[in-house]
Amino acid sequence: MGTTPVLSHPLRLLVLVLAALLIGIALAASSIRPASAAVGTCTIMPGTYVVTEGQQINIVLNRSGGNETAHVRYYTEYLGVPSGRLSPAGSEEFTGSSNSETVTLTAVDNGTPGDSIVVDFIIDENVGGGQTPCSVPGDQDSVSITINDDDGPQKSIITSVSPSSDNTSGGADVTILGANFLGATCPDDVTFGGTAALSCSIASDNRIQAVAPNHAAGIVDVLVDNRDGGQNVPSAASKFEYTSGPAIHSLNPASRPAGQTSEVVIHGNGFTGASAVSFGGTPAVAFNIDDDDQITATAPALTVGTVRVSVTSPSGTSPNTPADDFTYTGNIPLVTSVTPNSGPVAGGTQVTITGQFLGTVTSIKFGSFTASVFHVDSSTTLTATVPSGTVPGTVDVTVITPAGTSPTAGTGNDFTYTLAPTITGLNPDTGPTGGNNNVIISGTNLLGVTTVSFGGTNALSFVINGATQITAVAPPHALGTVNVSVTNASGTSPNVAADDYEYLGGPNITGVSPTGGPTAGGTVVTITGSGFTGVTAVSFGAIAATSFTFVSDTSITATSPAQALGTVHIRVSAPGGTSPEVNADRFTYGVPSVSALTPNSGPKTGGGFITITGSNFLGATIVLFGTNESPAIQVSSGTSIVAQVPAGTGVVHVRVQSPAGLSTTTDDDEYTYNALPTISSLSPSQGPVAGGTQVVITGTDLTGATSVAFGGNAATSFQVDSSTKITAVAPAGVPGAVTVRVVTPQGTSPTGSGTTYTYKSSTATVTYSLSFRWNLVTWAGPTGIDVIVALQSLDGNNETTSIYGDVTAVYFYQNPGWLRFFPAGVNIPGTNTLSVLVFGNAYWIALDEARSWVIPAGP
Repeated sequence: MGTTPVLSHPLRLLVLVLAALLIGIALAASSIRPASAAVGTCTIMPGTYVVTEGQQINIVLNRSGGNETAHVRYYTEYLGVPSGRLSPAGSEEFTGSSNSETVTLTAVDNGTPGDSIVVDFIIDENVGGGQTPCSVPGDQDSVSITINDDDGPQKSIITSVSPSSDNTSGGADVTILGANFLGATCPDDVTFGGTAALSCSIASDNRIQAVAPNHAAGIVDVLVDNRDGGQNVPSAASKFEYTSGPAIHSLNPASRPAGQTSEVVIHGNGFTGASAVSFGGTPAVAFNIDDDDQITATAPALTVGTVRVSVTSPSGTSPNTPADDFTYTGNIPLVTSVTPNSGPVAGGTQVTITGQFLGTVTSIKFGSFTASVFHVDSSTTLTATVPSGTVPGTVDVTVITPAGTSPTAGTGNDFTYTLAPTITGLNPDTGPTGGNNNVIISGTNLLGVTTVSFGGTNALSFVINGATQITAVAPPHALGTVNVSVTNASGTSPNVAADDYEYLGGPNITGVSPTGGPTAGGTVVTITGSGFTGVTAVSFGAIAATSFTFVSDTSITATSPAQALGTVHIRVSAPGGTSPEVNADRFTYGVPSVSALTPNSGPKTGGGFITITGSNFLGATIVLFGTNESPAIQVSSGTSIVAQVPAGTGVVHVRVQSPAGLSTTTDDDEYTYNALPTISSLSPSQGPVAGGTQVVITGTDLTGATSVAFGGNAATSFQVDSSTKITAVAPAGVPGAVTVRVVTPQGTSPTGSGTTYTYKSSTATVTYSLSFRWNLVTWAGPTGIDVIVALQSLDGNNETTSIYGDVTAVYFYQNPGWLRFFPAGVNIPGTNTLSVLVFGNAYWIALDEARSWVIPAGP
């Protein structure tokens, strides 16, 4: 027999034969070569078969001619094929003298569900020294067998995590790829180093989008528990690194044409204090730290290619992940959005594709499927008809032009194929007319569902648990049976008996107030709903209310009994029955209380973390600083919460909200926002080393300033004009730049770009010869010098007292009128409107006699 090629496989495996499920089914024989007189022709028919673990396999040898005993060997371990797949295992042989012999083997275990193996059956060359029973010994036939594992549910599998790192503050949008994800519940079953994701969504059986939680620095495992087979086995593919330095989550945009600068918004965290931003090692042209989570940078002009963007701060440099890749394109097309971004597997949806460099498109692909109909509207817009797919799921839309193929990074180019959903069951399938109870909807193709309806009325809310389950909150409805339906981009579920839902009479609860109280009981609770007439009992969990009062068919008041910490359902019993358990009837024992804050003060910008100590914190969902909600909290125990401080001002109360209620305010829960003074600009920002320049300081929180310093020297004088302005007189200094600082009871202003004052070292002077009466003088001295100080140098007298009698008046025209200075009116309010002289301005000066005026050169 000639050698038959075996299947393509990571390991070249051997070839085998199957009949099917019934013992003794002979496969049709086919002669490979003519037989000699004493030597027969042996045939083992090739084929492809699928069996289940534990099923028997009948292997048939057909012979024609000859009379020797046939010997055939089969192998299950050749070239690395795992042992134990066929029983008996290993190398075996069977003999027979008839024209058709059968051996029965058993499929034991395949290891990987649905994997294919190939087994070789080889004719023996020389058995016991006798004649070979078939012509051309050593020939073989090939048979492919697929053994379906029957071991039950499989563990989840993670093949990649992207990005694979983040700052310890968390917040990265992480794409998890793998298999067997359906069955997991978001976010509790998706963990980073044991901490649940902040949020997540299960896009398909092999893709999860999750937001990384905060975590200490180090490398952790990402685990997904599908609740059937369990968590994935930790591997290199599931590793996620937390760093103490900055981290980049995404770039917007992630590509721009080569050879030109462009603005790029860098999203991530840990950016405060960043000192450098680079693109492939080339510094950004400029960058601005918008906040701790965002930097706006100007990318340098580089050549075509993909480079790494990095951010450096005092705590380190951002790790390299796919999220920081920035591509310099030629005219490579780019897809930024697909609208609509979902449609049926059958195709036919008309979509608009937007992006860049789309004018020369030659082909459009939806995953591996090519759109046969499309139209180029412009260089930034295409319209296309979606081709048919094969299975529901999300694919990348790519555009091909002569310059190349559009990149697939990001979600803007995603398109999701959907199948019309079906409903196979409801649990429960009855509920109160008031609605508000949870209903679990089972079915198929439920991913991408956009609407859940109860008899034409939309559900109050719903959560997609996976491709086969949705949890919906039933809306109120009249008595009777209605059809529940679900809708996605491919259509609406057909009406079947399994989707029938019945609204029942009897009492039902739509709300309780308050929703919690102390474990000692005694809380008076107002219960609202319907069907309360004739009420016979009210219970909190399994314990009867201490007392209750019927108010109307829609209202009851009841006093809570003592009970342990936790949440219970309130139930009302009446002649029509007992109210069903719904979300609206929950009552939680144990209202939170706050006893201490550590620390109890911080900057008004917020951002830091404090530890809240108290009691009854389990189940807490909100922490309020005054009226501002904390952006992140972690309930460490029933007595401790770590909360991030939001921005704020003044002294506020920190309160904890749980299902049991909101903590009351006390002196122990007060938090103080410290408002440090800041300086944004100085005018003028320079002056002579002799000092005397009047400087206007602009900033924030300047009220109550106790000192103003130029470098290490206190201002000659200063005046607080408002919370945003101080007027100070610069002291004498030495040539060079110094930092101006303002001190208030809250602290000292920080150094910034607007806090530098420069002392000029020039000793040059300007001399004016002034005549009696009026002189027009162009001021060539320093900007911002006080008029009185400037005039005291007339005739070189350097007078330090009044100049009254020397100068009659000084005038300067400033549209729409004249500013003036009269020495005689120095102490008369409202007389003088000219206070400082500015380099280059022209002034009229009237004197009592001719004088010489020597001034330091400006500006």
